[in-house]
Amino acid sequence: MKKLLTGIVVCGLAVALSAPFLFAAENAGDDAAKDAIKAAVEKIGDLKEQTVCPLSGKPVVGDNGAVVMGYKIGTCCPNCAKAVEKDPLTALMKLREKGEEPKLAEGFTTQTKCPMSGEAVNADIWVVKNNALVKFCCPDCAAAFEKDPEKGMAKLMESKQAPIVLTIAQTKCPISGEPIQKDVSAVIDGKKVYFCCPGCDAKFKEDSAAYFQKLADEGVVLENAG
Repeated sequence: MKKLLTGIVVCGLAVALSAPFLFAAENAGDDAAKDAIKAAVEKIGDLKEQTVCPLSGKPVVGDNGAVVMGYKIGTCCPNCAKAVEKDPLTALMKLREKGEEPKLAEGFTTQTKCPMSGEAVNADIWVVKNNALVKFCCPDCAAAFEKDPEKGMAKLMESKQAPIVLTIAQTKCPISGEPIQKDVSAVIDGKKVYFCCPGCDAKFKEDSAAYFQKLADEGVVLENAG
């Protein structure tokens, strides 16, 4: 499953940076975001196959678990499976912190075909949406996906292809892009969001849905409050 991230497209636009990487986002030219995604993808490739429950640390038992975007996250018991279903990205992040990666769900393969055209993907054209890194054959298909990502993801799941699921810890302020300060945070909609300085939290709250989406589209998984 190890891949070298060679590109990403957001909103159907490809912006050349230092070769061989392509990256575009709301904060276009954000090398830190590009590097975080690249590092996350490379780290996934170094993980071993799952053997333990992400929540309890106990061995996976039988068929307990939940399917998340084409991956089967195994658990030790039905109760942990329900918890994974409730918050799959947090569970996946915890599993990766244990050095393990879930298996592909039954019938699924890693993505090789564009969900929009069915053609072979171009390694330089990607979209990150809701923590899923999806590949495409051309910029037009990436743009079409961005217009209706829910429909595009449904097509990807119907084709039994699993995207790369990103679980990047927050390190940058969603307002300024500066490094976060661990003593500057706010609980918003049950999530603990860190900021670079007092005052950024107020701006986040002015349009929290948009900032939550921005973080998800950078592959970030926020901490749960409490």
